[in-house]
Amino acid sequence: IRTRAEAVAAGLEGLGAELAAGRSVIGGGSTPAMELPTVLLTLRPASVTAYERRLRQGRTPVIARVEDERLVVDLRTVLPEQDEALARALLGLSR
Repeated sequence: IRTRAEAVAAGLEGLGAELAAGRSVIGGGSTPAMELPTVLLTLRPASVTAYERRLRQGRTPVIARVEDERLVVDLRTVLPEQDEALARALLGLSR
């Protein structure tokens, strides 16, 4: 995941993309509290809620979360073949 996150971040020049260690919650059912380590792609836009909304409503919807005034994308929830579309969606925020 780190290698993919680094590659996506490298293509986001000018957006201030950074990587951060994080935890992915596996889900409900029999493992509601189980977590796995992950690498998060983070951005600190001027209006994090506006960016999050624009991503969600974009041509290729991206579900990100907001943590500590940062826009956060967990690459564990993105298929490798979707990395390029994710980068395009994030780059579209700068326009």
